[in-house]
Parts: sequence; structure tokens; C-alpha cells
Amino acid sequence: MGKVKIVTHAFKFHTDDVFAVAALKLLHKDDDIKVVRVLRNDDHSISETGDYVLDIGDKYDPEKGFFDHHQEGGAGKRDNGIPYASFGLIWKHFGEKIAGSKEAADRVDEILVQPIDAYDNGFEVTTGKPTVKNVHPYMIQSMIMAFRLAWKEEGNYDAIFLEFVEIAEKIIEREIVHARAFVELQELGEKRYEEADDKRIVTFHKGDGVYRNIGYDAIELFDDVVFFLVYRPNKDMWQVIGAPPERFSLDVKKRFPKEWAGKRGQEFADITGINDAIFCHNARFMCVAKSKEGALKLAQLALEA
Repeated sequence: MGKVKIVTHAFKFHTDDVFAVAALKLLHKDDDIKVVRVLRNDDHSISETGDYVLDIGDKYDPEKGFFDHHQEGGAGKRDNGIPYASFGLIWKHFGEKIAGSKEAADRVDEILVQPIDAYDNGFEVTTGKPTVKNVHPYMIQSMIMAFRLAWKEEGNYDAIFLEFVEIAEKIIEREIVHARAFVELQELGEKRYEEADDKRIVTFHKGDGVYRNIGYDAIELFDDVVFFLVYRPNKDMWQVIGAPPERFSLDVKKRFPKEWAGKRGQEFADITGINDAIFCHNARFMCVAKSKEGALKLAQLALEA
């Protein structure tokens, strides 16, 4: 076990430095890690004594352990225009090792790292104003703000920082779990797509496991031909869900017939003519049958409607 020193800035902390330190702690799980927080206006010789110096020091030199982005000209941008912050710089160089593969690291970068880097650099990734006055989405940056000291509150910023670093480690670890699962799902989805007789309906087999968010990821797995996905959420049923028209959309390419909305049990079976039909969601993006055959029939009927 070696000793690793991580240096970052003191006082108020931000999402990028919290997560950058968390990523390095995951990289050096078996090492003795010391985190030192120094004031930005301290002599640079103080901040340059670490194995990693991040979000402070006005230098980006990975070979020497410097990962700052506040210097003139910044520390570069991704191809999509999002500038690197300290978390992104650390992930750029060590994400693959932390996540276990380039594919998983790229997925985590897209889902977690890029939004944090964008916010820290004042780079807008969404458009439009809130539709309700004074009500904004509660983002991960909001969590960071909640951990900061209120204006009359007293406390130890260094201790609070390390407390949230532990939370950030768990978030990164969970995103890695999901990223690895998605990479596996891509491979499986491509296989099931090639096996499908009707490319508009992709069916996952009994032994393929449960993946409840499959509909939201389907747009990345399949081409525009796919309208429905059939899978087994538990041992008692098979589910049909609509594929979204684009990533993160809550819409679906094709909804189930209007007369199915909210119907369940015998009433739903009578309307569809499928004996083991169980239920159709009122929003008509999902329906359920007891058997795979029943679920496939529901999908086929919806395509013909």
C-alpha cells in the first residue's frame, strides 16, 4: 500500500472538485490517501506538493499531476464543446481504469461527468426557462449547495467536504455498475435484434434478466424500425413497452390503442381477444400479459391499429 496525496482548494467546495477527489480515491482504493485543501491565494509551492493537484494551481500537466482548468485558455474541450473541469480531466486520464473498460468509462462520462463539467464552466446543456416561477430542477449541484454552510452557520468545511466525497464515491460506483450493465445490454440487444423476425418488435428471452429502464435506453440500441420491446420483468408476467423516439424522451413512437387505456383483467382480455392479457397503462406506453406469446400478440395488435 502506497501513500497518495491529493491537493485541492479550501473553503467552499464545488461539484467538480468533490467528484474529482472521489474518483481518485476509487483509483487508489488500496492506498493510504491524504486530502489537503489549501486556499487559492496560498503560495503555489504549497499546492504543488501533492501527487495530484486539482482545481487549483493554474496548470494542466497530467504527467506532473496537475489538473486545473482555471488558467487562461482553460484545459481544453470535448468534441461536443463541453469544456473540461477538474472532474472531467481526472476522468479523461483515469476513467477507463476506474470503470474497467473504455465503453463503461465513456458512458459514465456522458451521464455524470459531462453535466458536472458543463455546470462548473457555465456551459448550458439545456434550453428554456422554468415553466413554474422560482421552481427549478433539483440537480446534483443542488445537493452540494445543501452541504455548504448557511450564512449564520458555523462548521468545518474540510470535514463537510470529505463527508460529501464519500457520497460522491458511492454515486460514481453506482454509475459504473449501470454503465457496465448498459454495455452488456448493448451486446445482448444487438443479438436479439438480429434474431427478430419482425424488426419492429425486439424480444428479450426468459433468461436475459430484468432491465427496467430498457425502454429509455432502446433508442441507443436499435434503429428507427423498432417500436416495441418485450421482456420479462418478473416470473409472473411479460411486459411490452414502447420505444422512445429519442433519448431521454418520455414519449414513445407508437402508443397502444385508446380503448386499451387503463383496462385490466377480464375487461382487457375481452377487448384484445388475448386470454392472458393483464393490464394496459392509462398513458398507453406499456401493457402486460402472463405469457410471452400474449405479450407478442399485444405488440402485433398495436402495430396493426
